[in-house]
Formats: sequence, structure tokens, C-alpha cells
Amino acid sequence: MHTDINRIDYLKSLITNKSRFDYLDKYIQDPAIINEEKLYMLHILMDDTDLTSSHQESIIITTMLIQIALDTHDLILDAEEAPVNSTNKISQQLTVLAGDYYSGLYYLILSETNDFRLIKYLARAIKEINEEKMKLYYREFQSVSQFFAIIKQIESLLFTHVAQYCGAPTFIPIIEKWLLLQSIHMEMTSYNRGEKQLYNHWFKGADLDIANEIKDIALQEYAELQQAISQLPSTYEKQRKLLLKKLHAQMFTEAQYWKKVEK
Repeated sequence: MHTDINRIDYLKSLITNKSRFDYLDKYIQDPAIINEEKLYMLHILMDDTDLTSSHQESIIITTMLIQIALDTHDLILDAEEAPVNSTNKISQQLTVLAGDYYSGLYYLILSETNDFRLIKYLARAIKEINEEKMKLYYREFQSVSQFFAIIKQIESLLFTHVAQYCGAPTFIPIIEKWLLLQSIHMEMTSYNRGEKQLYNHWFKGADLDIANEIKDIALQEYAELQQAISQLPSTYEKQRKLLLKKLHAQMFTEAQYWKKVEK
């Protein structure tokens, strides 16, 4: 596990160095945040491939830069709801530019790798993510479960397409459930800190018991995720052990959050 932690830290430093732009960092809140769970999924996928270390790093850096670009563009929605003043206006304008900047970086890296097959998979993922985001923005969901079906796709499509590229479709349901649960976990963290209501932006004014429905969905996803990991083929024994250990630690933490909600 120590080696895995070192590897993740090393990959984070590579991504940070590639995405660094001090002027943008000055004005954008939480610039170029690296989602460690998504990075970990890429690390797990690459662990047993025949790809060279440099090729693996190129795939990981490119995929995470795409994720950063997508996340940065999503910050525009939050910025539009902030009070209007000169600082916020500059921040919003630079947020748009930052998304374009990160997008340009991953196109540059893709061109340097000459991996046209990877480009095909990533381009398809971006297209499908944007389609799912349109469903979300136009509220094309009738229930909490439908909402989370959309969230699951938005969070995981980039990484499930990389799994397909690597010839590891077995990991697709694991990635989907893992990243959905991480999204719920992050929302619960903000909720318990008193920073915001549960998915308040999307369910504003809705007469729904959101917390209990989210809890039921999370418990079901945890059970199905644990089963999917346990059933990984023997060729993925190392990944199976690492994922189960990490999952069990998260389940303990998550249980504490739900106790706070129930109070």
C-alpha cells in the first residue's frame, strides 16, 4: 500500500506541474483540484497493463487534465449565483479561460503521444458526459434515483472509457459505483459542515425526503460494489485486495455521516 501511496503522490505532482498557471490560480477558487479517487481508479487500471511507464503516465495525465477542464467549466454555474462585483466578474471570466487552458493542455499531450485510439475513446467520453450534463441542467429526471443515474454517468464515463481502452471492462461497474459513492461522500461532507443542503441546487423546492433516499441508494451501491470487487477474476487479485481494504475504510467513515444526518 505504501508503494501505491507514493505512486499516487508522484502522479499528482506530474499533473500539478502540467496544469500550473499562477495567474489563473490567483483568481480561481480551488484551482486545478485533483480528484484523488479518480486518479486512484486510473492507477488501478494501469497496474497490470503491458503499457510502458511513460505511456501510462501520459494516459493518466491526459485523462486527469480533461477531468480538471470539465470541473473548471462546471465552476461557472456556481459563479453565476455569486454576488456580482468586479472580483467575481474577473474570476468568472478566468474560470472560462482556465477550462479552455486545461482543454488545450490535454489536446497538446494527446498530439504528442500520437495515440489515435486513445483520442477516439476520450473524445467519445467527453461527448457522452456533455449529453448527460444537459439532462441534468434541463432537469430531465423525475426521481432521486434517476438523478443519481445521471450523476453516476457524469462522474464515471471518462474513466470507464479508459477501462475499455485498456481492455479491462470488468472494472466498469466498479468505477461507476465507486465514483458515484465518492460524489455522495463529498456532498455529505459539505452537508455535515453546514456548508450547503443536500444537492439543494437540483432539488430546490422539491417535496422529497432527500437524505433518506440518498442513504438507501448509497447502501445499495455499497453492497453491489463490494460484490463486484469480490468477484474480480484471480488475475486481478492485487487490485481486489486493495479495493476491498479501501472500501471497508470508507464504509466505516460513511456510517458516521449517516448517523449525523439521522440526528
